[in-house]
Amino acid sequence: MTRPRPLDTSKRKVKTGCRTCKARRVKCDEGRPECHRCVSTGRSCEGYGIWGGGRCTAKAITPRAHTDTVQYALSSLFGELSPEQESCFQWFRYRTYTKLPLPFVTPFWSTLILQACTAEPAILHAALALGSAHQKETTEEGRPREECVVLDSQQKFMLQEYGEAIRSLQSHLLSHDKRSIHVALAACVIFTFFENLLGRYVAANAHLHSGLRLIAEVYGPPEPLDGETAIQISRGSVDDWIIETFSRLHVQAALWGQGLPKLYIGSPGLPNTPIPTSFESTNQAARHMDRLILDVLDLVEQYYLSDGGATPCTVYDERQQYLLNQLNLWLMAYNATNKEVDERFSIVDEFYLKLLGAYQTMAVIILKTCTSSACEVMYDLHTADFYTLLEQLVGIWKAHIARPAWRFHPPTADMPRKISHSVGDKGWIPLLYFLAVKCRVRRIRLQAIKLLSQTAHKEGIWDSRLALIVAKEIVRIEEDNDYEDMDREDRFSIISIPAEHEIAPPSVPEYRRLYNIHVGLPAHPQGVLTLEYKQRQANVYGVTRQIRCYDLQLRRWADVVDSPV
Repeated sequence: MTRPRPLDTSKRKVKTGCRTCKARRVKCDEGRPECHRCVSTGRSCEGYGIWGGGRCTAKAITPRAHTDTVQYALSSLFGELSPEQESCFQWFRYRTYTKLPLPFVTPFWSTLILQACTAEPAILHAALALGSAHQKETTEEGRPREECVVLDSQQKFMLQEYGEAIRSLQSHLLSHDKRSIHVALAACVIFTFFENLLGRYVAANAHLHSGLRLIAEVYGPPEPLDGETAIQISRGSVDDWIIETFSRLHVQAALWGQGLPKLYIGSPGLPNTPIPTSFESTNQAARHMDRLILDVLDLVEQYYLSDGGATPCTVYDERQQYLLNQLNLWLMAYNATNKEVDERFSIVDEFYLKLLGAYQTMAVIILKTCTSSACEVMYDLHTADFYTLLEQLVGIWKAHIARPAWRFHPPTADMPRKISHSVGDKGWIPLLYFLAVKCRVRRIRLQAIKLLSQTAHKEGIWDSRLALIVAKEIVRIEEDNDYEDMDREDRFSIISIPAEHEIAPPSVPEYRRLYNIHVGLPAHPQGVLTLEYKQRQANVYGVTRQIRCYDLQLRRWADVVDSPV
């Protein structure tokens, strides 16, 4: 890899100090993690470069207008960018990194990645590839997806930048020093976002899993994984930002059945501190909820694996009760957080806190029904919780999704208003999917599907189109003869709350219900989506394992493959 030439600062009077003081061309006292000059004047100290520490305050991570500092540094470090690269970086800078990281923005994007673009060719090229993919999705959103035989110029550009990023990364993959680990992990995050955006979910998962294993090896417990030699490094702000981002990606993948169960618990990026009495920020609430979700999913996995095993059930029962108490503590902190009057919470924060409240409801349902993975009728005992979840989701739709209340930048000739609705973190798609698949009260699951059908975007690994295809097929199989009548029953308003007389007891018999469902995501946008599940046989003691395949190009389900279990 050709080493970038050093930044020429011979004409600059300020050669040392934090990035903020350099940009202002004033003397910096070089205090750590923030310099006193910035703190005393109320400014946000942007630290001493991506690898040199510094801390980003709450003010610093708010999306804001940028100077030409980043563009100047890029040109000085790597030579003049081509017009196409410069245009693409502008899109990434003003659109991609302010939109894709949502709902829960962390300094990983707002501080780390922009600084890394000026210091590491691998990160710059990865950012250009992601920005190009995001721009293409924006311009093509709403159009039917067709098989692409010949690549257009933009696709060639993004793949070229992607290849350059991988080539620039090779030297770092051979080294175990702290800087190389940071670069490799940061690039891995961008690659995961890039592949998810393109609908290449197998490759996205491969990047995510590689990063998770490296984090477990480097930052996890002293015991190495799978007999490998552990690499332990000290942690700073940069490490925390990277690990937190991977933890967020892992949670959304785990909810889709695409995570790494061995790494559900003990994640170094999630808090192990007690839940506070109230939350100081949306990110604090999200970090504690992510930890609880992974703990719940791990317990589900343990119950499944221990069916008839040696571990006493009391061990899992005690852990189940502990997690229920933790979820209740989280809810108490959530209710004690005065989101409406606290100036720390914006309208966008209120929206995402409501989402987290819905995740708490879903986590409680999963936890209460995890004792038997093969007994789907247990969900019928929690109709009240499903009803609460639907109320929460309808409230989110009415208050925010139908009328989005935020804009990051005014439109310009180069940067128009239109932008993709896709985001990189989990939103409400997993909640709607869960409601449609696990609640057998027809009126509730119908409304979940109706809301999902009005959601035309991606949330990281969650694609609303794929979630809708799977959910409707599961409902079709379970409802059987009654499925044809469902369209006639779909006459209610999308924002209506079911009346008491509409909440009829679930009529789906036990033998028709699907369980142990696993979804196989496609390798590319025109690939094959698989649905694997188990189902009891009517009037017969036995279970069949079935696999259905959906061809995204032909838009139809393939033949069923049956095998007795």
